[in-house]
Parts: sequence; structure tokens; C-alpha cells
Amino acid sequence: MINKKGAIEFSMQTIIIIVIGVVVLSLGLLFVKKVFHNAPNIPAPDLPSGMWGEEAVMFRSNTIEVKQGDTDKAFFYVRNLGSDIANFKISASVLKKASPKLSDEKVLSWLTYNPKPFSLGSGKDRALTFLIDVPKGANLGTYMYDIQVDCEPANVCDEETYNTELILKVK
Repeated sequence: MINKKGAIEFSMQTIIIIVIGVVVLSLGLLFVKKVFHNAPNIPAPDLPSGMWGEEAVMFRSNTIEVKQGDTDKAFFYVRNLGSDIANFKISASVLKKASPKLSDEKVLSWLTYNPKPFSLGSGKDRALTFLIDVPKGANLGTYMYDIQVDCEPANVCDEETYNTELILKVK
């Protein structure tokens, strides 16, 4: 014969434990969401106005040194030199790698950036951040990326495509 009082008590304890678990999980998720939502977004430093000249595309420094297993940032700036609103799109490719055994896709995966197109008004500029994450065990040496900035419409832009290089030295 089954003890009904014991069975009811057991099922009530189970339900209470499940409810407490769900509440704790929900509060934990809300806490994590709040912490990451309020995390500071580190903006790219402003480029001193005297450095611009007549360049539409430039890096703050086009050479960056990163140790194996480390991450660093390169700041990149785009300026609309045209007389009207222009649309820009960023892309990257590999020009040189330290080891021919590495695929271009592998070396390109170390570089993270936002490829989403954006618009700039006449005379406006925008700072962009490239995150460079060099894996542990990466071959030491120099890697070179070609950063391409496509600009349209052509009648607003001096050139349809601007190119600049980002040089990565892995130490």
C-alpha cells in the first residue's frame, strides 16, 4: 500500500525546488543582461585634425604589434571629401602572410570589423575599430591586410574605391 501523505509531500517538495530553481535562473539571467548591457563601449580615439590632410581613408597607425594569443585594436577613419552624402562599405583581404601554409581565410579570421555599409554627409568622418585577435601558436612574422573602402555614388567620391594597408606584426 502506498503512503499517500508521503507521496503528496514528495511531490510538493519537488514542485517547490523547481520553482526556486526557475526563479534563481531568471534572476541570474537578468543580472547578466544588465551587466553586459551597461558595459562601456570604448570609442575610437579622435584623430587630430591636422593629420587628415586630403586623405579620405586612414589609420591612426597602420602598423600594429600583437603577441601570440593576445588581442588588440586598430583604429581606422573614413572621411567624406565629396560635396554630398556618400555611402561607404568596408572589406578586407590578405596581401601577405608569414607562412604560405596558412590559408587567407584563417589569417582574415583574426581581423574582426563591422562590414555593414554606412553613410556620411559631406565633410563628415567616422571612426571604425578593427579588433585583431591573434591565436596562440600563430606563426611569428608580418602579415599585411588590404583594407578596401568602396564609395558610392561615383559622382560624389573622388575615387570609387580607396585602399590602405594594415600591417600586423606577430611577436
